[in-house]
Amino acid sequence: MTLRQVVWFIAAHIALVALAIWFNLAVLCQGDAKFSGGCGGFGLYIPLWEVFLAPLALAAIVLERWGRAQPPPTLRLLVYLGATVFVAEVGFLLIDKFPVLLALEAVIIALEAVLRWRTIRLFLLVGLLAPCKQAVGQSPACPPFDTTAAWARTSRTWSNESGLHWSNDSLRRVLISLGERDQAPRAEFGAHVTDTLYVRQLRSLDSTLAAEMVLILDRFGLPTRSMVGPAGSDAAMLIIQHSWPLQERALASAKAIPAGQISPEKLAMLEDRVLVHQGQPQRFGTQFNAGPGGVFRFAPVSDTTGLDARRSAAGMPPMRQYVCLLEEAGMRVDRASLPGAFRP
Repeated sequence: MTLRQVVWFIAAHIALVALAIWFNLAVLCQGDAKFSGGCGGFGLYIPLWEVFLAPLALAAIVLERWGRAQPPPTLRLLVYLGATVFVAEVGFLLIDKFPVLLALEAVIIALEAVLRWRTIRLFLLVGLLAPCKQAVGQSPACPPFDTTAAWARTSRTWSNESGLHWSNDSLRRVLISLGERDQAPRAEFGAHVTDTLYVRQLRSLDSTLAAEMVLILDRFGLPTRSMVGPAGSDAAMLIIQHSWPLQERALASAKAIPAGQISPEKLAMLEDRVLVHQGQPQRFGTQFNAGPGGVFRFAPVSDTTGLDARRSAAGMPPMRQYVCLLEEAGMRVDRASLPGAFRP
């Protein structure tokens, strides 16, 4: 969840609390302090109870479907606000039938949990179902990186911007912003890959970002380390990686410039993408093809015996650890499609 979404989420709840308290006590109760129909006394706290607890499951579903790099769409926000107010008012009217109120909330939360597995994870995060955490089949944690390995040193060498100077800082800022927009909705790609709405939104975003990248490539050429620094160049490569029409052009440009100007990792991934798209075996083992049910199959690779050595030279972790990280991020990998030596 982005900072902007958190702000929207908190602002919505503050507004709802204020509205519920004012409407229930000032309008319905008309200042009546007696305990009748929910007015006064304990009734003051019912709007808080309902607004903050009952709609949490619904909020989890709605927040997931909002574009992470954009403000929540107004229509969906209004739907969320309306649903929350409805639940709050039902709770207020049923205050004198507390068991009914609790049963209603249980039914709502159960239905929403059935609709979306991510809802259950929300409750796990706030500790309501902590004892059951191991029962939901979480993937085991991947082993820590070996920071002294050759691939890690290569990666650090490329990313280190200490003492570096680049020629176009304004373009760098634009590229980093584009890269953040590209990555925000991909934070949990593996868990959402079967969600058709999510995939359509991702493709739409990719098209928008690619159009902006075309203008940059036409005007400045391929952004390099000396032009925009490692972070700016990496951000440009992220946009290119997700747009096939740009990939062959960018790969040809990258091979025509001096070595060290493009991240070896990003260049290796781009080469794999182009090869796989052309129906040829990949070289660095970065590509998987989506299959039925959101399961990813490893794309054929040339020379498996030298795969980890090529990955290391490009600043990428060993294949086994790479697959483990993908699974830890929520991607379902068909391990049978992997070469035997690289199965976790």
